[in-house]
Amino acid sequence: MFFHQVSNTKGDVYNAFIYHNGQWKPHFHKAYEWIYQIAGPNRVSIGNTEYLLNPGDCLLIPPYGLHAIQSEAENDCFILVFSAQYAPHAAKLFSENEPSDYKMHLSEECEAYLLKKLIGPIPDAQSMHPVKKPDLFTIKSCLYAIFSEFLAQNPLRLKNNNDDIMERLLSYIERNYTSNITLSQAAADLGYNYDYLSRIFNQTYHMNFKTTVNQYRCEKALQLLTTTKQSLTDISLASGFQSIRSFNRIFKEVMGMAPSDFRHGQPSAYRGQTP
Repeated sequence: MFFHQVSNTKGDVYNAFIYHNGQWKPHFHKAYEWIYQIAGPNRVSIGNTEYLLNPGDCLLIPPYGLHAIQSEAENDCFILVFSAQYAPHAAKLFSENEPSDYKMHLSEECEAYLLKKLIGPIPDAQSMHPVKKPDLFTIKSCLYAIFSEFLAQNPLRLKNNNDDIMERLLSYIERNYTSNITLSQAAADLGYNYDYLSRIFNQTYHMNFKTTVNQYRCEKALQLLTTTKQSLTDISLASGFQSIRSFNRIFKEVMGMAPSDFRHGQPSAYRGQTP
């Protein structure tokens, strides 16, 4: 099962952390994600491809890329998640194309610059260390340096038609999950054959449309549970559930606990939480 990370999809996204032995289940989001391995080995999967990262190795994950991190040894990595608006010219290239690979290495000059301007001092081992957001011009200079070296090592090619369709479908779900949408309706609205859309969706994500929509709804409910005092009934309706009964049942299936237990429990225990 995978998770959609709403916090790294909506609005202006910029967050940077140094993680010690970080692990995350398969998830995706609309923002880009750049991983720089600081120390020790790390395993990251993007789609069906697994990468072994050693110190100095990097990965650039494009929007909606399904990825996971499985630490098997002591390690530290820097993870930056950012919206396309921080590097719009580079992002435009990725909207129509895909890289031949996602792994990259930095030149000595670029690495030194990013360590100084973007990452900063490496702290002693701790589970999660936030990295201060630089000024806008510094962010842009660092991101374009990353994109420049990435594209020099990984030539772009036209996107697989199925990938483009999946991005359109995920974007459709993102816009409409609070309504009572179906795959049949999505296919009609997007102009695709229902059977074709259903087949490639299941092949790509190994789950059905309804389950995916419910994950979006649960993420919305999670946000409301942790940031508002709305009643569970109001939260269920605002998240797109048709009844409080279905909300309680589906939320527990996805999140591992009932909404009421989550509200009064520890949000950090949420098993789908991702960087």
